[in-house]
Amino acid sequence: MELAWTDDLNIGNAVLDSDHKILLGMVNRVINAIKTEDCKVLSHAFELLETKLRTHFEYEENIARAVNFSYAQHMQAEQYFLREIDLLKEELLSRNCECCAEAVKHYSDTLGGLLIDHIAVKDVLMKPVLQNHPYNLSPALS
Repeated sequence: MELAWTDDLNIGNAVLDSDHKILLGMVNRVINAIKTEDCKVLSHAFELLETKLRTHFEYEENIARAVNFSYAQHMQAEQYFLREIDLLKEELLSRNCECCAEAVKHYSDTLGGLLIDHIAVKDVLMKPVLQNHPYNLSPALS
């Protein structure tokens, strides 16, 4: 399952929308590494994805704070997302990255589903609030 950006995934902030596009590309790289059963590439792709997700979540939290958006539930969803990514990575690496076609589909669908859920279900809740602020509002980094 190759993930593709569509305009309906825009949430109304340049930083977050750009990050979401980058994250889609990173998830696609992980999926391709799963398909090729290349553990070295897969491990590195997961590390990059996890690092970017943590940075992205910090941006989201800071933007939410700047626009007075309640973020507690969102933060719980992010922690769930990170745990699921870690579980997928550990499971794949413990299998020496060997997958049958059904497993490749399962892992790909699960990983893609986590990201799309994050954007289209969780982050979209900020969209109405973000529409009252400049599109280029940047997060204050701590």
